[in-house]
Amino acid sequence: MTPSPLVFSATDTVSEFLGYIRQPGLFEALVMFRNRIGVVTARDTLDVMHPERTLLGKVARRISPLGKEATVLDAVDLMFSNRVRTIPVAEDGRIVGAVSSIGVVEALMGSPAFQELTCGDVMRLPIASVKEDDQVSTVRVIMREYDVGDLPVVNYEGELKGVVTARDMALRLLQPEESMTQGDFDGESVRAWGIPVGDLMDANPLTARAEDPIVDLFRSFKRLKKETCMVIGPTGLLNIVTPMEMIAPLTLFRFKERIHVYILGLPETGDFLDVMTIQDKIYRALGRGIAFRDDIREVVVDVKRRKRNGTRVLYQVKANVYSSTKPLTLTAHGWYLAEVFDELCRMLDRALSRSKKRGLRPRDRRETRLARRETLGERRKT
Repeated sequence: MTPSPLVFSATDTVSEFLGYIRQPGLFEALVMFRNRIGVVTARDTLDVMHPERTLLGKVARRISPLGKEATVLDAVDLMFSNRVRTIPVAEDGRIVGAVSSIGVVEALMGSPAFQELTCGDVMRLPIASVKEDDQVSTVRVIMREYDVGDLPVVNYEGELKGVVTARDMALRLLQPEESMTQGDFDGESVRAWGIPVGDLMDANPLTARAEDPIVDLFRSFKRLKKETCMVIGPTGLLNIVTPMEMIAPLTLFRFKERIHVYILGLPETGDFLDVMTIQDKIYRALGRGIAFRDDIREVVVDVKRRKRNGTRVLYQVKANVYSSTKPLTLTAHGWYLAEVFDELCRMLDRALSRSKKRGLRPRDRRETRLARRETLGERRKT
Protein backbone atom coordinates (compact mmCIF):
# COMPACT_ATOMS: atom_id res chain seq x y z
CA MET A 1 0.00 0.00 0.00
CA THR A 2 1.15 3.50 -0.85
CA PRO A 3 0.26 5.76 2.12
CA SER A 4 -1.22 9.25 1.71
CA PRO A 5 -2.04 9.16 -2.04
CA LEU A 6 -3.27 12.28 -3.80
CA VAL A 7 -7.06 12.37 -3.60
CA PHE A 8 -9.26 14.61 -5.74
CA SER A 9 -12.68 15.83 -4.69
CA ALA A 10 -15.76 14.97 -6.76
CA THR A 11 -16.12 18.75 -7.25
CA ASP A 12 -12.66 19.14 -8.80
CA THR A 13 -12.60 19.48 -12.59
CA VAL A 14 -11.37 17.13 -15.28
CA SER A 15 -8.78 19.78 -16.20
CA GLU A 16 -7.21 19.45 -12.74
CA PHE A 17 -6.99 15.67 -13.20
CA LEU A 18 -5.37 16.13 -16.64
CA GLY A 19 -2.76 18.39 -15.08
CA TYR A 20 -1.98 15.61 -12.58
CA ILE A 21 -1.55 12.80 -15.12
CA ARG A 22 0.66 15.04 -17.24
CA GLN A 23 3.42 13.90 -14.90
CA PRO A 24 5.22 10.84 -16.38
CA GLY A 25 4.06 7.48 -15.08
CA LEU A 26 0.67 8.66 -13.73
CA PHE A 27 -2.51 7.29 -15.31
CA GLU A 28 -5.29 7.31 -12.69
CA ALA A 29 -6.37 9.10 -9.52
CA LEU A 30 -8.62 8.55 -6.50
CA VAL A 31 -11.79 10.64 -6.13
CA MET A 32 -13.61 11.30 -2.84
CA PHE A 33 -17.39 11.75 -2.94
CA ARG A 34 -19.51 12.71 0.07
CA ASN A 35 -20.14 9.09 1.07
CA ARG A 36 -18.36 7.10 -1.66
CA ILE A 37 -14.91 6.63 -3.12
CA GLY A 38 -14.02 6.39 -6.79
CA VAL A 39 -11.23 6.13 -9.33
CA VAL A 40 -10.93 8.21 -12.50
CA THR A 41 -8.91 7.00 -15.50
CA ALA A 42 -7.85 8.75 -18.69
CA ARG A 43 -10.33 6.75 -20.76
CA ASP A 44 -13.16 7.92 -18.47
CA THR A 45 -12.57 11.46 -19.75
CA LEU A 46 -12.74 10.70 -23.48
CA ASP A 47 -16.38 11.82 -23.80
CA VAL A 48 -15.77 15.14 -22.02
CA MET A 49 -16.27 18.22 -24.19
CA HIS A 50 -15.41 20.92 -21.61
CA PRO A 51 -12.76 19.61 -19.18
CA GLU A 52 -12.49 22.94 -17.38
CA ARG A 53 -16.19 22.83 -16.51
CA THR A 54 -16.83 19.09 -16.08
CA LEU A 55 -16.61 17.76 -12.52
CA LEU A 56 -14.76 14.54 -11.74
CA GLY A 57 -17.83 13.30 -9.90
CA LYS A 58 -19.56 13.05 -13.29
CA VAL A 59 -16.97 10.72 -14.83
CA ALA A 60 -15.24 8.80 -12.00
CA ARG A 61 -16.00 5.13 -11.33
CA ARG A 62 -17.43 4.34 -7.90
CA ILE A 63 -15.38 1.58 -6.26
CA SER A 64 -15.72 -0.15 -2.90
CA PRO A 65 -12.43 0.42 -1.03
CA LEU A 66 -10.40 -2.24 0.73
CA GLY A 67 -9.52 -2.31 4.41
CA LYS A 68 -5.96 -2.63 5.66
CA GLU A 69 -6.62 -6.26 6.54
CA ALA A 70 -7.45 -7.18 2.92
CA THR A 71 -5.06 -9.37 0.93
CA VAL A 72 -3.19 -8.58 -2.26
CA LEU A 73 -5.46 -11.09 -4.01
CA ASP A 74 -8.46 -9.00 -2.93
CA ALA A 75 -6.85 -5.91 -4.45
CA VAL A 76 -5.94 -7.65 -7.72
CA ASP A 77 -9.45 -9.09 -8.00
CA LEU A 78 -10.95 -5.58 -7.62
CA MET A 79 -8.55 -4.19 -10.23
CA PHE A 80 -9.69 -6.70 -12.83
CA SER A 81 -13.39 -6.56 -11.97
CA ASN A 82 -13.37 -2.72 -12.16
CA ARG A 83 -10.85 -2.41 -15.02
CA VAL A 84 -8.59 -0.01 -13.08
CA ARG A 85 -4.96 -0.07 -11.99
CA THR A 86 -5.47 1.55 -8.59
CA ILE A 87 -7.61 0.47 -5.63
CA PRO A 88 -8.26 2.77 -2.61
CA VAL A 89 -7.66 1.59 0.96
CA ALA A 90 -9.95 3.21 3.53
CA GLU A 91 -10.47 3.27 7.28
CA ASP A 92 -13.56 4.76 8.92
CA GLY A 93 -14.62 6.28 5.59
CA ARG A 94 -11.26 8.01 5.13
CA ILE A 95 -8.72 7.12 2.41
CA VAL A 96 -5.49 6.01 4.08
CA GLY A 97 -3.68 4.54 1.08
CA ALA A 98 -3.86 2.93 -2.34
CA VAL A 99 -2.70 -0.29 -3.98
CA SER A 100 -1.63 -0.10 -7.63
CA SER A 101 -0.75 -2.72 -10.22
CA ILE A 102 2.73 -1.20 -10.44
CA GLY A 103 3.13 -1.51 -6.66
CA VAL A 104 2.08 -5.17 -6.80
CA VAL A 105 4.62 -5.87 -9.57
CA GLU A 106 7.36 -4.16 -7.55
CA ALA A 107 6.50 -6.40 -4.59
CA LEU A 108 6.70 -9.48 -6.83
CA MET A 109 10.07 -8.63 -8.39
CA GLY A 110 11.98 -10.65 -5.80
CA SER A 111 9.84 -13.77 -6.22
CA PRO A 112 11.65 -16.65 -7.99
CA ALA A 113 8.37 -17.77 -9.60
CA PHE A 114 7.73 -14.25 -10.94
CA GLN A 115 11.25 -14.01 -12.33
CA GLU A 116 10.62 -17.12 -14.44
CA LEU A 117 7.60 -15.60 -16.20
CA THR A 118 8.02 -14.39 -19.78
CA CYS A 119 6.02 -11.92 -21.86
CA GLY A 120 4.48 -14.89 -23.66
CA ASP A 121 3.10 -16.19 -20.36
CA VAL A 122 1.05 -13.06 -19.63
CA MET A 123 0.47 -11.21 -22.93
CA ARG A 124 -3.06 -10.60 -24.26
CA LEU A 125 -4.43 -10.17 -27.74
CA PRO A 126 -5.57 -6.55 -28.35
CA ILE A 127 -9.31 -5.97 -28.77
CA ALA A 128 -8.64 -4.28 -32.12
CA SER A 129 -6.02 -2.39 -34.08
CA VAL A 130 -6.31 0.90 -35.95
CA LYS A 131 -4.63 2.42 -39.00
CA GLU A 132 -2.53 5.59 -39.05
CA ASP A 133 -5.13 7.40 -41.14
CA ASP A 134 -8.10 6.39 -38.97
CA GLN A 135 -9.73 9.29 -37.16
CA VAL A 136 -9.08 9.72 -33.44
CA SER A 137 -12.83 9.56 -32.90
CA THR A 138 -12.72 5.94 -34.10
CA VAL A 139 -10.22 5.13 -31.37
CA ARG A 140 -12.41 6.88 -28.80
CA VAL A 141 -15.42 4.73 -29.77
CA ILE A 142 -13.40 1.50 -29.42
CA MET A 143 -11.80 2.48 -26.11
CA ARG A 144 -15.07 3.58 -24.53
CA GLU A 145 -17.07 0.64 -25.88
CA TYR A 146 -14.60 -2.04 -24.75
CA ASP A 147 -13.13 -0.14 -21.77
CA VAL A 148 -9.51 -0.45 -22.93
CA GLY A 149 -6.80 2.17 -22.71
CA ASP A 150 -4.38 1.18 -25.49
CA LEU A 151 -4.53 0.08 -29.12
CA PRO A 152 -1.79 -0.83 -31.62
CA VAL A 153 -1.51 1.25 -34.77
CA VAL A 154 -0.64 -0.76 -37.89
CA ASN A 155 -0.25 -0.14 -41.61
CA TYR A 156 -2.28 -1.94 -44.28
CA GLU A 157 0.19 -4.85 -44.21
CA GLY A 158 -0.46 -5.34 -40.49
CA GLU A 159 2.99 -4.08 -39.45
CA LEU A 160 3.29 -2.19 -36.16
CA LYS A 161 3.68 1.58 -36.61
CA GLY A 162 2.90 2.82 -33.11
CA VAL A 163 0.63 2.70 -30.07
CA VAL A 164 -2.18 5.09 -29.12
CA THR A 165 -3.30 5.33 -25.49
CA ALA A 166 -6.23 7.00 -23.75
CA ARG A 167 -3.79 9.06 -21.71
CA ASP A 168 -2.10 10.44 -24.86
CA MET A 169 -5.48 11.31 -26.36
CA ALA A 170 -6.75 13.01 -23.22
CA LEU A 171 -3.61 15.10 -22.75
CA ARG A 172 -3.45 16.18 -26.40
CA LEU A 173 -7.12 16.82 -27.15
CA LEU A 174 -8.92 17.69 -23.91
CA GLN A 175 -7.32 21.06 -23.22
CA PRO A 176 -9.49 24.02 -22.19
CA GLU A 177 -9.59 27.00 -24.55
CA GLU A 178 -10.53 29.90 -22.29
CA SER A 179 -10.62 32.48 -25.08
CA MET A 180 -13.26 30.61 -27.15
CA THR A 181 -16.99 30.90 -26.90
CA GLN A 182 -18.92 27.68 -26.31
CA GLY A 183 -19.88 27.36 -29.98
CA ASP A 184 -16.29 27.91 -31.11
CA PHE A 185 -15.02 25.36 -28.60
CA ASP A 186 -17.48 22.72 -29.75
CA GLY A 187 -16.44 23.24 -33.36
CA GLU A 188 -12.76 23.04 -32.49
CA SER A 189 -13.36 19.84 -30.50
CA VAL A 190 -15.09 18.17 -33.46
CA ARG A 191 -12.15 19.07 -35.70
CA ALA A 192 -9.66 17.75 -33.11
CA TRP A 193 -11.38 14.38 -32.86
CA GLY A 194 -11.25 14.16 -36.66
CA ILE A 195 -7.45 14.24 -36.91
CA PRO A 196 -5.64 11.02 -37.97
CA VAL A 197 -4.33 8.66 -35.32
CA GLY A 198 -0.82 8.94 -36.75
CA ASP A 199 -0.62 12.56 -35.57
CA LEU A 200 -0.70 11.67 -31.86
CA MET A 201 0.38 8.01 -31.58
CA ASP A 202 3.63 6.99 -29.91
CA ALA A 203 5.70 6.25 -33.00
CA ASN A 204 8.45 4.62 -30.92
CA PRO A 205 6.52 2.08 -28.84
CA LEU A 206 8.18 -0.27 -26.42
CA THR A 207 8.42 -3.74 -28.00
CA ALA A 208 9.49 -7.16 -26.76
CA ARG A 209 9.58 -10.82 -27.77
CA ALA A 210 7.46 -13.55 -26.24
CA GLU A 211 10.50 -15.15 -24.61
CA ASP A 212 11.68 -11.95 -22.88
CA PRO A 213 11.41 -12.02 -19.03
CA ILE A 214 8.72 -9.72 -17.68
CA VAL A 215 11.06 -8.51 -14.91
CA ASP A 216 13.24 -6.96 -17.64
CA LEU A 217 10.18 -5.45 -19.31
CA PHE A 218 9.01 -3.91 -16.03
CA ARG A 219 12.41 -2.25 -15.59
CA SER A 220 11.98 -0.79 -19.08
CA PHE A 221 8.52 0.51 -18.13
CA LYS A 222 9.96 2.39 -15.16
CA ARG A 223 13.02 3.68 -17.02
CA LEU A 224 11.14 4.88 -20.10
CA LYS A 225 7.91 5.94 -18.29
CA LYS A 226 5.87 3.78 -20.67
CA GLU A 227 2.56 2.06 -19.90
CA THR A 228 2.23 -0.37 -22.82
CA CYS A 229 4.48 -2.88 -24.56
CA MET A 230 3.75 -4.60 -27.87
CA VAL A 231 4.93 -8.21 -28.05
CA ILE A 232 5.63 -9.24 -31.64
CA GLY A 233 5.40 -12.93 -32.37
CA PRO A 234 7.43 -14.83 -35.00
CA THR A 235 4.54 -14.58 -37.49
CA GLY A 236 4.04 -10.86 -36.83
CA LEU A 237 1.04 -11.37 -34.53
CA LEU A 238 0.77 -8.50 -32.05
CA ASN A 239 0.02 -8.89 -28.34
CA ILE A 240 -0.02 -6.41 -25.43
CA VAL A 241 1.61 -6.41 -22.00
CA THR A 242 0.94 -3.75 -19.35
CA PRO A 243 1.41 -3.93 -15.55
CA MET A 244 -2.12 -5.37 -15.40
CA GLU A 245 -1.07 -8.39 -17.48
CA MET A 246 1.97 -8.81 -15.23
CA ILE A 247 -0.22 -9.33 -12.16
CA ALA A 248 -2.80 -11.47 -13.99
CA PRO A 249 -1.17 -14.77 -12.85
CA LEU A 250 -2.21 -13.89 -9.28
CA THR A 251 -5.84 -14.21 -10.35
CA LEU A 252 -5.25 -17.92 -10.97
CA PHE A 253 -5.44 -18.52 -7.21
CA ARG A 254 -8.86 -16.89 -6.99
CA PHE A 255 -10.28 -18.47 -10.15
CA LYS A 256 -9.17 -21.97 -9.22
CA GLU A 257 -11.30 -21.67 -6.09
CA ARG A 258 -14.32 -20.44 -8.03
CA ILE A 259 -14.10 -21.82 -11.57
CA HIS A 260 -13.38 -25.44 -12.49
CA VAL A 261 -11.55 -26.16 -15.75
CA TYR A 262 -11.62 -29.73 -17.06
CA ILE A 263 -9.51 -31.03 -19.98
CA LEU A 264 -10.78 -34.20 -21.69
CA GLY A 265 -9.17 -36.34 -24.41
CA LEU A 266 -5.64 -34.97 -24.16
CA PRO A 267 -3.25 -37.37 -26.00
CA GLU A 268 -0.77 -39.22 -23.82
CA THR A 269 1.93 -39.41 -26.48
CA GLY A 270 3.07 -37.35 -29.44
CA ASP A 271 1.96 -33.72 -29.51
CA PHE A 272 1.53 -33.60 -25.73
CA LEU A 273 0.77 -30.64 -23.48
CA ASP A 274 0.67 -30.71 -19.70
CA VAL A 275 -2.85 -30.39 -18.28
CA MET A 276 -1.74 -27.74 -15.78
CA THR A 277 -0.19 -25.66 -18.57
CA ILE A 278 -3.45 -25.70 -20.53
CA GLN A 279 -5.52 -24.87 -17.46
CA ASP A 280 -3.28 -21.92 -16.64
CA LYS A 281 -3.70 -20.55 -20.19
CA ILE A 282 -7.49 -20.75 -19.86
CA TYR A 283 -7.47 -19.22 -16.37
CA ARG A 284 -5.45 -16.26 -17.67
CA ALA A 285 -7.96 -15.72 -20.49
CA LEU A 286 -10.77 -15.86 -17.91
CA GLY A 287 -8.86 -13.40 -15.73
CA ARG A 288 -8.71 -10.83 -18.52
CA GLY A 289 -12.44 -11.15 -19.15
CA ILE A 290 -13.72 -11.38 -15.59
CA ALA A 291 -14.87 -7.74 -15.74
CA PHE A 292 -17.25 -8.70 -18.55
CA ARG A 293 -18.49 -12.11 -17.34
CA ASP A 294 -18.17 -12.80 -13.63
CA ASP A 295 -20.88 -15.50 -13.71
CA ILE A 296 -18.72 -18.26 -15.25
CA ARG A 297 -18.56 -21.37 -13.08
CA GLU A 298 -17.12 -24.20 -15.20
CA VAL A 299 -15.16 -24.75 -18.43
CA VAL A 300 -15.01 -28.19 -20.10
CA VAL A 301 -12.49 -28.60 -22.92
CA ASP A 302 -12.70 -31.65 -25.21
CA VAL A 303 -9.78 -32.59 -27.49
CA LYS A 304 -10.47 -34.78 -30.54
CA ARG A 305 -8.22 -36.05 -33.34
CA ARG A 306 -9.98 -35.56 -36.67
CA LYS A 307 -7.53 -36.91 -39.27
CA ARG A 308 -3.91 -37.71 -39.96
CA ASN A 309 -1.56 -36.45 -42.63
CA GLY A 310 1.52 -38.61 -42.39
CA THR A 311 2.82 -38.13 -38.86
CA ARG A 312 0.74 -35.02 -38.27
CA VAL A 313 -2.67 -34.98 -36.57
CA LEU A 314 -5.45 -32.45 -37.15
CA TYR A 315 -6.93 -31.56 -33.76
CA GLN A 316 -10.33 -30.16 -32.89
CA VAL A 317 -10.56 -28.50 -29.48
CA LYS A 318 -14.02 -27.52 -28.23
CA ALA A 319 -14.59 -25.48 -25.07
CA ASN A 320 -17.98 -25.37 -23.36
CA VAL A 321 -18.15 -22.43 -20.94
CA TYR A 322 -20.97 -22.81 -18.41
CA SER A 323 -22.40 -19.90 -16.44
CA SER A 324 -25.58 -18.77 -14.71
CA THR A 325 -26.69 -17.26 -18.04
CA LYS A 326 -26.36 -18.59 -21.60
CA PRO A 327 -23.52 -21.13 -22.08
CA LEU A 328 -20.75 -20.36 -24.56
CA THR A 329 -19.23 -22.86 -27.03
CA LEU A 330 -15.94 -22.22 -28.85
CA THR A 331 -14.10 -24.49 -31.30
CA ALA A 332 -10.56 -24.24 -32.70
CA HIS A 333 -8.74 -26.48 -35.22
CA GLY A 334 -5.10 -26.99 -36.12
CA TRP A 335 -2.21 -29.39 -36.68
CA TYR A 336 -0.22 -28.35 -33.60
CA LEU A 337 -1.97 -28.68 -30.27
CA ALA A 338 -0.13 -25.81 -28.58
CA GLU A 339 -1.20 -23.41 -31.35
CA VAL A 340 -4.79 -24.70 -31.21
CA PHE A 341 -5.02 -23.95 -27.48
CA ASP A 342 -3.50 -20.50 -28.02
CA GLU A 343 -6.16 -19.78 -30.65
CA LEU A 344 -8.87 -21.11 -28.34
CA CYS A 345 -7.74 -18.73 -25.58
CA ARG A 346 -7.76 -15.79 -28.02
CA MET A 347 -11.30 -16.74 -29.05
CA LEU A 348 -12.32 -16.88 -25.38
CA ASP A 349 -10.73 -13.46 -24.77
CA ARG A 350 -12.66 -11.92 -27.68
CA ALA A 351 -15.92 -13.64 -26.74
CA LEU A 352 -15.77 -12.34 -23.16
CA SER A 353 -14.99 -8.84 -24.41
CA ARG A 354 -18.00 -8.92 -26.72
CA SER A 355 -20.14 -9.76 -23.70
CA LYS A 356 -19.59 -6.24 -22.44
CA LYS A 357 -20.66 -4.76 -25.77
CA ARG A 358 -23.96 -6.64 -25.59
CA GLY A 359 -24.39 -5.63 -21.95
CA LEU A 360 -24.16 -1.85 -22.39
CA ARG A 361 -26.60 0.25 -20.41
CA PRO A 362 -29.17 2.23 -22.47
CA ARG A 363 -27.30 5.48 -21.80
CA ASP A 364 -24.01 3.90 -22.95
CA ARG A 365 -25.69 2.61 -26.13
CA ARG A 366 -26.89 6.13 -26.92
CA GLU A 367 -23.40 7.54 -26.34
CA THR A 368 -21.88 4.87 -28.55
CA ARG A 369 -24.34 5.66 -31.37
CA LEU A 370 -23.51 9.36 -31.10
CA ALA A 371 -19.81 8.60 -31.21
CA ARG A 372 -20.30 6.43 -34.31
CA ARG A 373 -22.19 9.25 -36.04
CA GLU A 374 -19.33 11.58 -35.22
CA THR A 375 -16.88 9.05 -36.65
CA LEU A 376 -18.85 9.01 -39.91
CA GLY A 377 -18.68 12.79 -40.06
CA GLU A 378 -22.26 13.56 -39.08
CA ARG A 379 -22.78 16.72 -37.04
CA ARG A 380 -24.19 16.26 -33.54
CA LYS A 381 -27.49 18.08 -33.03
CA THR A 382 -27.73 20.43 -30.08
